[in-house]
Amino acid sequence: MSTEPDPSLFVWDDFERDAEEASGTRRPGCTAGRLIASLPGEGQDVVNEALEREELTTPAILQAIKKRVDTDVSTYTLRRHRRGDCTCKG
Repeated sequence: MSTEPDPSLFVWDDFERDAEEASGTRRPGCTAGRLIASLPGEGQDVVNEALEREELTTPAILQAIKKRVDTDVSTYTLRRHRRGDCTCKG
């Protein structure tokens, strides 16, 4: 029994087209980004400004958010959003 992959599985003719199509696909954004976008009035600006302030920790920002809105966004998710390592920045 051969451990070599089946060469017919690797059809490269449409590879570039597939990559171009995938590049144009946007995901709906991460949970933290959707939460921030849903904030009323100046809430979006206030939270985004807080996220840019390096002296404020992500857990502290999340705690302040949770005092104002009911959310299940985790510190991990907010931290990834803050770093730009999420689907919002794709």
